[in-house]
Amino acid sequence: MSGVNGTPFETFLAEDGVAVRGTAHHARLNAACASLGLKPSERELEAAFTDLPGGVWRARVAVDTSGKVTRELAPFTPDPAVPVPVAWAAERVEEASPARGLKTTDRGLYDRGLAAARADGLGDLLFLNTRGELAESAIANVFVELDGCLVTPPLEAGVLPGILRAAWLAAGDVTERVVTQAEAESASALYLVSSLRGVRRCLLQGRPAVG
Repeated sequence: MSGVNGTPFETFLAEDGVAVRGTAHHARLNAACASLGLKPSERELEAAFTDLPGGVWRARVAVDTSGKVTRELAPFTPDPAVPVPVAWAAERVEEASPARGLKTTDRGLYDRGLAAARADGLGDLLFLNTRGELAESAIANVFVELDGCLVTPPLEAGVLPGILRAAWLAAGDVTERVVTQAEAESASALYLVSSLRGVRRCLLQGRPAVG
């Protein structure tokens, strides 16, 4: 796929030998490989998602340009149950970029922002797209509580099709709609949403954008 310079990967939670939402992660990785013309061994992919040790791990499965499958495991400790401090990113997401719809290593925009955020004592950044709409954070989808309902920006806003996001949409617990910067700033609550870390409330800081 033109416009994507990275290679696909998935990061997921592994508990007691089981990949949490592993079927969905496996399917998304397969879809990304197909989009990028990569042909990994299905046997190797299956093993990467199923041959897991006991305990709790952060697992990362990646496919390189030759189709080789690799997996990395690191011990995982859940984040403290406190709001994550976030701010607006200085850079904006190109919502039409094909890279935004695939989980790949083509994420310099997010890596730069996250490094700047953490150096500034923040946990993450929220990104707007070129139209001034909320897109996502550097490492998560975003849920916004407006008028007592949870909404999340549509994929067309420049959003990765997140695994946990999709599960909540399928269950009817959240709906898609465009969210403006003003709406995000006045929302009753904001949440960072990822399959690895779950749903975490975040607190938008009243400080200049960073990154």
